[in-house]
Amino acid sequence: NVKDRIVEDAIVFLSGRLDANSEEKALLLDQIEPASEVVRREVAGLVLNLVGPLASEANLDRIMQIVDRHKGNQHLHLDIEDGETCFRVRADAGVRVGDALLDDLALLVGPDNISFTRS
Repeated sequence: NVKDRIVEDAIVFLSGRLDANSEEKALLLDQIEPASEVVRREVAGLVLNLVGPLASEANLDRIMQIVDRHKGNQHLHLDIEDGETCFRVRADAGVRVGDALLDDLALLVGPDNISFTRS
């Protein structure tokens, strides 16, 4: 039932079960969902962790330029660490979380500084 959803080189989420009763163990696939659909449904927003030079005014300007190219309805939060203090700022602009946005931000702040909030 799900074979039509299998696409080469696509990132997907799978759910299924192990069939241990047959002679050869098999994985029975119940559902396959493209990652983009799961992100659209499950991700409420994006969080950027900005420490030290990542929190500079110049870097914040570059982040907002990227955000302007990827406008949408998902929230953008900035966790800014300044020495011992960390505070979260919610950006006025919403974003559309997708591969292009994540690629652009990963190049700027690093993939380890990007996380998600759930719906």
